[in-house]
Amino acid sequence: MYIAIYGKIGSGKSSVMELLRKKGKRTCSCDEIYKNVVVNSPDYIEAIDKNFPGVVKDGEIDLSALAQTVYGDKVKLAKLDSIAHPQIRACLRRILDGFSEAYAEVPLLVESNWQDMFDKCVYVKADDKVRTERVKERDGKTEEQVALVDSHRANDALLELNADYIIDNSGTLADLAVAVDEMLAFFKEEDKKNSGK
Repeated sequence: MYIAIYGKIGSGKSSVMELLRKKGKRTCSCDEIYKNVVVNSPDYIEAIDKNFPGVVKDGEIDLSALAQTVYGDKVKLAKLDSIAHPQIRACLRRILDGFSEAYAEVPLLVESNWQDMFDKCVYVKADDKVRTERVKERDGKTEEQVALVDSHRANDALLELNADYIIDNSGTLADLAVAVDEMLAFFKEEDKKNSGK
């Protein structure tokens, strides 16, 4: 069974993944695939250099410069997504195909329409104020920068609509650990029902 973990910035997706890893679950992350695989692909570097002049320096992509170039410009962001997403998806597919059960952190699951790759989709949500404070503390971003990132996301109603299960991570890490246990128990029960056991 392949399960996608998605949610907005600061919602706690990575914390959920860390808890799953500690329980021995197979996990992978689209962000890690991008940073460790895609950005080092010669084809990708060439495409970025061609479409976003000045962000490739000495044969490497300056991710900070690339982010500054595309954020706030929906046309450029869409272009970047059209280049990056097929490579991320192909790599994610190769990883998932190696396991019978795996959890993947897919931040833009709904926006990219990748639900078809997964058996179940889990939406991690948190109050806007809580998310903003986490991102400010973690990344040093301002409220305006968090709002800008959010503006490129689907609305909460649509994100929730696509979920088979929702984790509310507005509380403590201890609360989240309980919520992850409850999610695993829920899917285990679902699996039993579906297998007729």
